[in-house]
Amino acid sequence: MSRFAFPLRWLAPLALAALAGGAASCRIAEAKLWNLEQVHAADGAARRVGDVRGDFEYAIKSGGLPFRPAGLLESLAEFGSERDGAIEDPLGVCLENLIELGECDLSDPALRGRAIAMYAWLAGDDQWFLARERALRECARLARGEGVDATLDPPPQPADPEALRAALLALHHAYGVPFGEQAPPAEAPAPDAIPAALEGLRALPLDRDGARRALRALSDLLARAQELERPDPRLSELHSDLRRRTLALALRAGLQDEHEFVRASAFEIALQLGPEISAPLLQRALVAEGPEVALAALGAIERRGVPQSGPREMQATSWTELLVGMAPSHEGRRSAAACRALRAIEPEGPGSQRFEEWVAWWNARRTPAPPAAAAARPTP
Repeated sequence: MSRFAFPLRWLAPLALAALAGGAASCRIAEAKLWNLEQVHAADGAARRVGDVRGDFEYAIKSGGLPFRPAGLLESLAEFGSERDGAIEDPLGVCLENLIELGECDLSDPALRGRAIAMYAWLAGDDQWFLARERALRECARLARGEGVDATLDPPPQPADPEALRAALLALHHAYGVPFGEQAPPAEAPAPDAIPAALEGLRALPLDRDGARRALRALSDLLARAQELERPDPRLSELHSDLRRRTLALALRAGLQDEHEFVRASAFEIALQLGPEISAPLLQRALVAEGPEVALAALGAIERRGVPQSGPREMQATSWTELLVGMAPSHEGRRSAAACRALRAIEPEGPGSQRFEEWVAWWNARRTPAPPAAAAARPTP
């Protein structure tokens, strides 16, 4: 054996050392993205056959290790080449990688864009409600960093996949980069090709699915520009805008999820966005979306209060009346949450956790005071 070869037991320490650098942290995040792709079919269903990899295995197979000592490939022969295998617990693998991706360093814009695209996909398309809920939580965390202050309704007539593909193809070819299997034209692009292609993509009315697909493609293009040391502020600006748009659309989609547990998390997130709570969104959450969503809304009121602007019919006294009406509930969590919310917005109230005291206080407040007794007539 060569004096530069090493036994297999040394691989783990070397792997940890190799994965400790900044470039390796990107590799770890890329490993999580790879695994999430492996455990999902195109429609978001769980796959039970795929090539799930550990961080070190991914670094080996993707050529991400900064060293190649003698005997390394022989020692790692059991890894073999890329091949699919049985995935015994695809849902567990999905949730594990969702969480671990959120713990990775996503400071690189291109890598963050890929993560946002993945979270936006799974937040709406994963067939397991716990995975959708976790993806929404990660979208919320990233949305705070991106300055997203409201959810975004999808356009009434979103661009179709062919229109999106044409816009992405034009953008890649404007930069002289192949898109998929289509190589760029041999002739040099026109001087105004890049601004026109950027504006063409920006102008497309994208829904969540279109936005996350565009963001994934744009993230790869941005990464290529970074590798070639040819940064373009115009491309970075569009990428930043698309990150925010994708997150806002993903959070909006969660408000319509079929599972109430996911909707409750989506409303909790949406009611934390912006300088104050959205009055229409709060009213909808309290009265029209089910008990779990109502609990999330009551918690938001406890933390942030009620909107100071909005429809005239939903001013402060109306919110109080609505909460007092919700307090007498056979469901203990809802009654307690309503009392806590009342205590937050009515400091002059009884401050109690007993709904009976709030009802009595409100009834007394609404009852007009009796007219003062007429002054006695002076005697002649």
